[in-house]
Amino acid sequence: MAKDFKVIDEQVELLIKRNIVITDNEKEHVKRYLLNNNYYCVINQYSKFFMSKNDTKDLYDNNVSFENIKAVHQFDKTIKRIFLTSIIEVEHQFKSIISYRYTEHFNNDLNSYLKLENYEYNNDEEEKEVKKLIRKIKKIIQDKQNDNNQNSIKHYINTNSGVVPFWVLSNYLTIGHLVYFYKFLPTEIKKKVNKDLAYFVSDNKQAKLSQYINNNAVYLTIENIRQIRNISAHNNMLLNYKCEYNTPYNEDIHKIYNIKNNDTRQNVFSVFVSFQYFLEKSQFNNVHNRFRKAINKLKTAIDEEYFKK
Repeated sequence: MAKDFKVIDEQVELLIKRNIVITDNEKEHVKRYLLNNNYYCVINQYSKFFMSKNDTKDLYDNNVSFENIKAVHQFDKTIKRIFLTSIIEVEHQFKSIISYRYTEHFNNDLNSYLKLENYEYNNDEEEKEVKKLIRKIKKIIQDKQNDNNQNSIKHYINTNSGVVPFWVLSNYLTIGHLVYFYKFLPTEIKKKVNKDLAYFVSDNKQAKLSQYINNNAVYLTIENIRQIRNISAHNNMLLNYKCEYNTPYNEDIHKIYNIKNNDTRQNVFSVFVSFQYFLEKSQFNNVHNRFRKAINKLKTAIDEEYFKK
């Protein structure tokens, strides 16, 4: 049965009835916050950490304030911003490496990415995925060619006999395009890309790698990063989000965080750890410190039992 719409005054009174502490002086602030951020997004998603375990009527623990819920909501918004800015760097460097290795391999055929035979796939379903990717690439080129504004694709078509080199095209590929492009790269190119990515891990660990980064690990990891990027960009709840893929265990990056081989690697924290595949040590440390600062701020804003949740 659909729930009746409640005006903001009714929303605030409902929260008070459900045991949320909101003083008379705070009511206007709470109303404004709910108006700006959506009752459903704030309350239905972030208040669950404060629900009473001993009640079935959607009541909250005693002494839980609206500021507690707001602190968790703000924490989630902060880590989404950190992820978004970090993923921009991940995407840029991953794209740059693929672009170089791909062009190096197909240096005598600058239109190679439009030919089915230059991709590796294992069955009819994957062949369909490759054809779909090629169609998307063709549409990107066509759209940029027809764009009224000047752009690098249009420039190369007009000055280079209609040929758009991959290093130019790659600037217009999204992380979603990139995931599938990597997935179907020829094995020889993938090996070089993986070797380049191994540099990031060794740089972060300041040690020689004990294991090789395989194709599956790179593909599944970048796909999980893409999912986190979309969740963050669309401002959905990131806390407790579970990615689609359980990425392969890599002792070099997981053991230091006490992540064991039989532990799940589908959570948000595992995606953060996996940034070591794609970021240099200084970049990763910057992300690490920003997360640490956000976590410490949350720790001071809510009681320890809720912080542990």
